[in-house]
Amino acid sequence: VIRTEDFRIGPRERERYLPETAWENYSISFRYCREEGGTLETLQGARAFKLDFAMRDEQNCLQIVMDGWERTVALHGVVNGFTCGAGMMEVVMDRGQAYDCSIEVSGNHVRVTVDGNVLEHDFLSAQPEEIYHSAVLAGDGSGRFKPKSGMTRAEACAIVIRALAQTEGQPVTPTPEVPDKVETISGGVSENGWLQVKGTQLCNEEGKPVALHGMSSHGLHWFGQYANEQSIKNTAKFGANLFRVAMYTGENGYLSQPEKIKEQAVAAIDAAIKQDMYVIIDWHILSDGNPMDHIKESKAFFTEIAKRYKDEPAVIYEICNEPNGGADWKRDIKPYAQELVKTIRGQSEKGVILIGSSTWSQDVHLAAADPVDGENLMYTLHFYAGTHGQWLRDRADAALKAGLPLFVSEWGTSSADGSGGVFPEESKKWLDFLDKKGISWANWSLCDKSETSAALKPGTSPNKSWTRNDLSESGKFVFDNF
Repeated sequence: VIRTEDFRIGPRERERYLPETAWENYSISFRYCREEGGTLETLQGARAFKLDFAMRDEQNCLQIVMDGWERTVALHGVVNGFTCGAGMMEVVMDRGQAYDCSIEVSGNHVRVTVDGNVLEHDFLSAQPEEIYHSAVLAGDGSGRFKPKSGMTRAEACAIVIRALAQTEGQPVTPTPEVPDKVETISGGVSENGWLQVKGTQLCNEEGKPVALHGMSSHGLHWFGQYANEQSIKNTAKFGANLFRVAMYTGENGYLSQPEKIKEQAVAAIDAAIKQDMYVIIDWHILSDGNPMDHIKESKAFFTEIAKRYKDEPAVIYEICNEPNGGADWKRDIKPYAQELVKTIRGQSEKGVILIGSSTWSQDVHLAAADPVDGENLMYTLHFYAGTHGQWLRDRADAALKAGLPLFVSEWGTSSADGSGGVFPEESKKWLDFLDKKGISWANWSLCDKSETSAALKPGTSPNKSWTRNDLSESGKFVFDNF
């Protein structure tokens, strides 16, 4: 038993270590309180509390993040320095109020309780591909496999046997060639018309590769003022040809007030169309991490929206922003996507549809191995430059080589929680990669929120024409790259 009285994290204290916690079964109980005097809008710098536990070393542990991205509690597993999201729940924590919290570990099962809200995960359910994503299979002259990079022969054989079982008796489709550098054109809807997907590339009506660059709104119910006509016009003036309408479903968003949020979304779509921009309508799941949980509401929404815009070449449909937690590609996300593709195609035959994947739309390798049937489908890849590096670019490159069309519908110059940074050097590496591959993107986010990923300085009016002086450090970097 460890008891630490008055365990207080000071304003300049960034880390506090517990003694060894490599036990089989144990629990950690604590009370969490952020003192009064600040809100998410006024606090500067690090804003979340992170506790690492079950730590084997600095590269391998479990961690809980309190009061982080959009005031959520998140559970992560870290394997060889790679973060695998395990779950997320929304818990609104008022300043000055203490909340009872506990972490219970029983073997591989973790149960997190915060103010009566429960988040559970069994870490045995992690996909083997996550653990062995950098492994190499190599054969000798006799055709026998000799695995490298730490895999045992048994593990290598298991992967090969599963792969053979998937392809046995099926025709082999040649992998489409991905050019070293894709030459793209920009321009708006009047110039490019209906979009289409050819191989891995987004193309215009004439079949020429096209690149869309622009901004994503923040949640309409929080920062909807920056999805008005003047704000969208401002981004177009700086050179953007894309706007993403982020319609949160949870967090008191669409599912709580459908008519109001839908009215905001339609107004933003119409404003982008008026500016000759392409526009993504985004079913923005986050704390509601499994898209199957609200498939009925999603089908009803996209039936109405696709019918409304069936003759409008500007509209792109993003059906699940960031599946996370226990959402599984084969069991949950792909079946959901198949239903939504059928729903949208019942109204709009040609509109491009964007499909997310597990682990906050980073598991494009799983989608590449088992894609959804249909035409004009693309798969979203999300990254934040301060968190996601070369390993995710390598994964994206492998997915492209496997024939999977990618669209970066959300990325940030910050860390994954929206703060930290800005990271211009890492952001440039990403934009250079996207430019080379001809991948379109929308940056998070067009608002004045007090976080480094926001494109606008706090207090910037949504109702005036902006100059470069109205842009944040992140905004200047992004707007310069439209």
